[in-house]
Amino acid sequence: MALLLFFTQAGFAQITPNASGVLFVNINVNGGNSSGNSWVNAVPQLADALTAARNNTAIRQIWVARGAYTPLYSAGSDGMNPYLQFGVPGGSFNSFLLVNNVKLYGGFQNATETNIGQRDTINNNTLLNGAGCNHVVMSVGSVGTAEINGFTISNATGVVAQNLTVNAMITYAARGGGLYSESSGPVIRNCTITGNNTEWGGGIYANNSSLTVDNTTISNNHATGGSGNVTNGNASAFGGGIYVRNGISVSIKNCDISNNTVSATRIGVWGGGLCITGYTCTATIGNTTISNNTVSAVVTGSSNEGGNATGGGIYLVTAATTIDNCTISNNSATVSTANATATGINYNHAGGGGILNGSPLVINNSIISGNHIAATVNPFNNSLGWCSGAGIMNDGSLIPGTGGGIVTGCNSVVNNCIIEDNSAAGNFNPSGGGIAYNTPLLLVTPVVPKINNSVIRNNTADQYGGAIHCFALSPLIKNTLITGNSAAEGGAICNVGYSQASKPLLINCSLYGNATTTANANIITNNDNCATFLHNCILYGNKGNITDTGTTITYSIVQGGTGYPGVGNSNADPMFTNAANEDFTLQTNSPAVNTGSNAAYSPAGNMAADTDLAGNPRLYGNAIDMGAFESQKNKDNPPAAIAPVNTVARHLMAYPNPVRRGQALTLRCDYGPAALAGAHLVVTDVTGQVQAPHASVQPEETLVMYSAGIYFVTLTLPNGEKGTISIVVE
Repeated sequence: MALLLFFTQAGFAQITPNASGVLFVNINVNGGNSSGNSWVNAVPQLADALTAARNNTAIRQIWVARGAYTPLYSAGSDGMNPYLQFGVPGGSFNSFLLVNNVKLYGGFQNATETNIGQRDTINNNTLLNGAGCNHVVMSVGSVGTAEINGFTISNATGVVAQNLTVNAMITYAARGGGLYSESSGPVIRNCTITGNNTEWGGGIYANNSSLTVDNTTISNNHATGGSGNVTNGNASAFGGGIYVRNGISVSIKNCDISNNTVSATRIGVWGGGLCITGYTCTATIGNTTISNNTVSAVVTGSSNEGGNATGGGIYLVTAATTIDNCTISNNSATVSTANATATGINYNHAGGGGILNGSPLVINNSIISGNHIAATVNPFNNSLGWCSGAGIMNDGSLIPGTGGGIVTGCNSVVNNCIIEDNSAAGNFNPSGGGIAYNTPLLLVTPVVPKINNSVIRNNTADQYGGAIHCFALSPLIKNTLITGNSAAEGGAICNVGYSQASKPLLINCSLYGNATTTANANIITNNDNCATFLHNCILYGNKGNITDTGTTITYSIVQGGTGYPGVGNSNADPMFTNAANEDFTLQTNSPAVNTGSNAAYSPAGNMAADTDLAGNPRLYGNAIDMGAFESQKNKDNPPAAIAPVNTVARHLMAYPNPVRRGQALTLRCDYGPAALAGAHLVVTDVTGQVQAPHASVQPEETLVMYSAGIYFVTLTLPNGEKGTISIVVE
């Protein structure tokens, strides 16, 4: 049997690469000697090519033609079955095992290509078909520069609780359906990982590993927890798309992580699209769409465990994570214990429909939209816990060592983001429709999460904090628009104290159109001796009482009565340009122009360097304006040295950008439908040739470009104003 792994059946020609170290594989090859040194002599099976590569360091690349390839041999030994050894057929233990410093390239459509650039990496017609095995691909131990590039990886079913020793390391059958990484560093590019099912890491499981994923779609994978016994595996489930455990470093760029699920009937589920844990791990996620992923825990029968479902899109507990230019949308985290009975205290948690974060986190230029959380508990049970943070949930209790009062897990920064249309529902105190901050711990060292130059709009919470819910944390929020949010209490903000009081600080923010759904409730609510501080802000057009006595406001416009008490306050109409169409810039003669306090802005940043929400200079003239937008038509003394700014382009956003050829790109026009009536949108290439004209413009459009290059999107408004942004298609 070993002889057949080193030599092909056709004439027993030795498997040998060409002079460039390339080995050719084609399951549909007709003729040839199967040596693999050319397409004509291609090796029929990838499994044989990988086995040969383990013993021949001259093989540096394996080129694989289109077709379906199934793993034929076990990746290791189970220590029990004398017939289950590496390199022999192992049934469900068969896997493609990556080889040190060997790169795998798929997507060769014709089996005549002479360079990698001739491949088709869009359709991924080179299929690695698990056919029900535990893992389609494995990367165990050091693999050097190994890479898997241009494949569809599918149809693994890892649900048995059994170990396998691979390269002298223990691996677990019920983890990592599409790809399993142990103490390794695989690179995945231009792949589609779909239709895999296991308990931990439906698409990818990486333990004690570095992981690089680029230009890859990870969709329709599933992590399903069992009952907790040996037969059905672990009751908890993690990472429908990807689960990185004890990670070293993670880089995910230009990817689509969508329609993955995590479900369990006991204990909990974490990270529908992506779950990254590792107390020394650093993670970067860029130009990636994470959408329509779910975590769902449905507990029935007699149980004191409760249910936990957190991180519908992303679950993070790392040393540091950065998210750039991403869309995190329509993910959900739901818990139901409505049909469970508990004899003692049971804990339930539903949080982070878009993101559940327990890490130092920076989010830049991203959209968090349409995410949902819900917890429905049996009202007769003694239930504790929370249902919080439909868009983003920052939890300061997840990092070890936080008992000393250093809570890095909630030290997040949100820059230039849109948090919109997220919802928190159910009967278990749903709170924080847009974003929630939570720590049950006493802070010895202050932690100040930040929101800068962002929009928080149209989020809902059935109970507390339509836009923002603060539980014993005090974020600093500047140059931000908070509009159209609603809750029963705290339509915009609800503060709760525990280990310490929540005392958020808002500077140069505009709050408009927020509402409470309970009579006589407040737009800003302070419970448990909490307080809110607002300086240089505008509170206008909201429905409900503005706030309670725990709020301090200065140099702000506050609608109603004779004006809110505080130095520099007014109740005058702020004269927004067109609030009905969500244009909250200021008219030239607005009473908010030049009436803010420069000194009050100092805790938020640097007026000379900062920009307002539109990207214009934060200070125009001698005195700062109130609200999130700085008028660039100073009514007193406009400085001539400041160049005009293209404001229309500020209302355009394309994501993901860059985008892959053939991948859907969402173009958002941040205007209301009325403002877009009669507008015109056109896409041109670098030569000026029109690629995609639009006779009518909607607030959200979908574009698909099939040729690589740089394109320009131009929006022309009915009044003749226009703006242009660029998109990059790779």
